[in-house]
Amino acid sequence: MRRILEGVRVLDLSQFFSGPQATLFLAGLGAEVIRIDSPAMAASAPNAPPYAGPKGVTLDRATPDDICVNYLKRTRAKKAMCIDLKRPEGVALFHRLAEASDVVLENFSVGVANRLGVGYDALKARNPRLIYCALTGYGSTGPDRHIKAYDFAVQAAAGLMSITGIPGQAPVKAGAALSDAIAGTFAMSGVMAALYDRERTGKGQFIDVSMVDCLFSLIFDDPIDWYEEMGLPMRQGSRIMRFSPINAYETTDGWIVAGAASPDQWRGLLAAMGRAEGTRELAPPPRARHVPDAGASDARPARRRRRGRVSIEVQRRRNRLRRARRPAPGPHARGAARRARHGRRGGRPSRGRRDRLAAAACRLH
Repeated sequence: MRRILEGVRVLDLSQFFSGPQATLFLAGLGAEVIRIDSPAMAASAPNAPPYAGPKGVTLDRATPDDICVNYLKRTRAKKAMCIDLKRPEGVALFHRLAEASDVVLENFSVGVANRLGVGYDALKARNPRLIYCALTGYGSTGPDRHIKAYDFAVQAAAGLMSITGIPGQAPVKAGAALSDAIAGTFAMSGVMAALYDRERTGKGQFIDVSMVDCLFSLIFDDPIDWYEEMGLPMRQGSRIMRFSPINAYETTDGWIVAGAASPDQWRGLLAAMGRAEGTRELAPPPRARHVPDAGASDARPARRRRRGRVSIEVQRRRNRLRRARRPAPGPHARGAARRARHGRRGGRPSRGRRDRLAAAACRLH
């Protein structure tokens, strides 16, 4: 099957997570991605724990062939070469590559690419059709542009940590590096849009991706800035303020997450828990005012039952319920996830994201 970006060449100057995430998606769509490593990065990137190798996954390097698990996941489906951009001949080589490429993506600190001579203006002069994506923590402009970005710090700056955690307790970061992952996804979509625009105009462009801007755009669907005015805590735990019960509940052998967002689902959940009779039925609007007490009362029956039994009963009534566990098997079943394997001596495989982004959403015939 033909892939969407066949014939598109991407030069990947990025490192760590956000940039490699974007170019991994582009490679999955068929682009030729050439990773450009500096001598220092080429030597250090594969050498951070945890490692995968002939003896399995370890925190300490067990054999010379052990390699960083994250490095394996982020660099698959890409070509690679090492160029020293601090040397004039290295910059000249990169310029020649850029002349024959469609996209350059980097996540240097603001100003570094220009100092090295590989910024957008320098490359645009050689290739006006070039699409240049700069991915930074706080954007290429603005007062915070020179601040170094770390995922947890961006989660705090964007406001995600202020709404994550238990009411009355400390803010909590998300379990995954959402700032990096979401910014990489936005960068990929920006590149795709720029490629489409180039088909109409014949010109490339500069794409400015800010980790903070990307994350901020996704977290304020609810009017969270009005919570305090309504007497509600900013941090709601696993609950959703507008509905109850929607929460994580403990059973005798683990945790489940369950939700009832409509009167019919609420009645079905009560029936599944054996509480259909003699229980105050709360329609959605009043239930929003009773989130804490409704959630607590619904947790008690769950603690007396096994999560598998609760799942069967609730699914039979078509309520929303999922075990709280490792990622659900759905992505694997749809072909959206696969194992990333060690390239030497067949080492133990580790889970990694599928390098086909559009397997289900977009097929070309």
